[in-house]
Amino acid sequence: AFSREPVGVDIETVRSDRLLSAAAHIFVSDSEIGELARLPETELELAYLRIWTRKEALLKGIGLGLIDEMRQIVVGVYAMPTVLRTASFELRDTDWIIYDVSESSDVVGALALPIVNNGGWVQNRFKIDPDSEEF
Repeated sequence: AFSREPVGVDIETVRSDRLLSAAAHIFVSDSEIGELARLPETELELAYLRIWTRKEALLKGIGLGLIDEMRQIVVGVYAMPTVLRTASFELRDTDWIIYDVSESSDVVGALALPIVNNGGWVQNRFKIDPDSEEF
């Protein structure tokens, strides 16, 4: 991703040998556990991967790696975009918006950008064009 401002991207391949559910206690919030409990078992690993890529994109945008507070970041399993208030977990006093940028049978990805608020206008400053050959 190219940006004049902070940006975070995470893209992961969907693999049958990856079991993020085994590490859920490290990165899944209590409310996300409730959402996951309502999903069919066949959708769980993809949902865990979706949560992981969203949180990773945010942390990369903020400039942090994996942190102990990942469970305090709530991105949920349902459709994006969503606005995340990062002050709630004491990283930076900036709101971020997270978008799902790819979800297919073999790739899951997320993009995180800080929200710029100019006089009440919230601006989304990017375009996702996976088929473009231009930069």
